[in-house]
Amino acid sequence: MDARLRRLLTACVALTAATPSVFAQTSTPSSAPNVMMVMQNIGGPFVDRTLAAKIGRDVLAAKYPIAVLSSNAPQISDQGDTWVVTFEVVHWSQAAELFGGIKGIPVSIRKKDAAIVDIFTHGFVVASPPDAIRKMMDADAGCKKCHQSRTSTVSGK
Repeated sequence: MDARLRRLLTACVALTAATPSVFAQTSTPSSAPNVMMVMQNIGGPFVDRTLAAKIGRDVLAAKYPIAVLSSNAPQISDQGDTWVVTFEVVHWSQAAELFGGIKGIPVSIRKKDAAIVDIFTHGFVVASPPDAIRKMMDADAGCKKCHQSRTSTVSGK
C-alpha cells in the first residue's frame, strides 16, 4: 500500500474515532456514506461484477425460494451507478403459478454500497443494454405504475 494512502487511512480512522458520540446521537441518519465507505470506493466501486453476482444470487435465494435459478453465470449490465444482474429462472415451484411466465429476474445493486435498489420481475429474459430497464420503467404503463408507487412510498409523496 502506498505510504500516502496508508497515512490518509490512519488519519481518517483517527478522525472517526475522535468524533464525539454526542454528535452521532443527535444527528439524523442519512444516506450519505461514512468515511469508511468512501475509502472502500477509492480506486473502483465497492461492488464489482463478481460481488454483484454473489449478492444478487443470495438475495433471490432468500426472497424467491420458489424460483429455481440456473447455475449459469448471470447476465450483468452496467447501468452507471448500479449493476443490473439478471438470473435465468429454470422453473418455478408449483406454488408459484403466478410467476410462471417470468424467465429471468433482474436485481439492481448500487455499486458504492451494495444496496439493493430494486428487483424487477417484469419478464426480462436477459440483462438489457445500458438504460433499457430505466426506459421500460418510463414507457411501459404497468412497469411505470409499479415503480412509481414504490418511489412515492419511499420519498413520502
